[in-house]
Parts: sequence; structure tokens; C-alpha cells
Amino acid sequence: MASLEARGLSTWRRFRRERDSFLETRLEPGERIVARSHDHLIITDRRILSARQLFAPPWRGEWVCDALSFAQITGYALGRRHDHRPLTRLGPLHRAIEHIPAHRFLWFEWGDAQGPIPHDMTLLGFGKDSGPVFVALRDVLERMGTTQLEPFVVRPEGTRQERTAHAIAQ
Repeated sequence: MASLEARGLSTWRRFRRERDSFLETRLEPGERIVARSHDHLIITDRRILSARQLFAPPWRGEWVCDALSFAQITGYALGRRHDHRPLTRLGPLHRAIEHIPAHRFLWFEWGDAQGPIPHDMTLLGFGKDSGPVFVALRDVLERMGTTQLEPFVVRPEGTRQERTAHAIAQ
């Protein structure tokens, strides 16, 4: 059991190293990293950078960088999850590379492809208020004078009893 856990931890560390080195290759000349976390996005002095691996063939395993310039951000709102972990909602329209069907005919869709999908906002979640990435992001947005919108809370739908009614205890 210990060797399985060690192997999983080793895989996770390799994944993080690959992601971080990929993101560092995406830095523009003169751009510097302001904050990073071992499993989160990177805040630079100009942009927010995140990376993920594609899962559909033939691009399986390839890295994609999502970058959002601070100059593009028109507004932001600070929020909370139901368990009080912080959230930040950023307001610009942007496009992210995601999985899409390769073919469409009438109501049928099939095949695997990657393409830009428009999003009207970006929701970023954080583990705690004192996390370096959350603090750096909030500081940059305040320093730039970005419009702060109304705070919000994200709660699960229904009551706890309704959400756990179909759970099976073992």
C-alpha cells in the first residue's frame, strides 16, 4: 500500500513540475512571477496563467495555457463557497480551448476535437484567504483600480437532507 501511495505522490509531483515548466515557457520577455502555489495558477505582473492537459485523442497529454491579462479584466467580485473558502469572479469575456465534437449534423454530434469556447466570466476558487495566489490577485486588482462588484456566495442546491437522501451508508 505504501508503494502505491509513493507512486501516486511521485506522479503528482511530476505532473506539477511539467505544468510549472510549461507555464514558465509561456512567460513574455520581462514578465515576472508575483505569486504561485504548488497546485494552482500563476500570477505574474501582467497576467493570470493556468495550464491543463487535454484528454481527447489525438491531443491527449498536450498542455494548453489559459492566460488572462489584467488589462482585460473589467470587474471582479469576491465570494465564498458554502464552506467559507474564497472565490473570485472575473468579468471579461474570454475564450478557452476545450473539448468539442469534431462533427455535427442536425442534432447529432460525434468525434473529438479541441476549439475555443466563449465564457462570459471566470470563477477562480482558492483554499484559504491567506493563500499567496489569492492575496496577490486581490492586491493586483485593487492596485489597478478594477471595479469591485457585489460579493456573492455559492451554495449547493437543495437542503442537506435532499442532497443525501439517495446516499447509501456502508
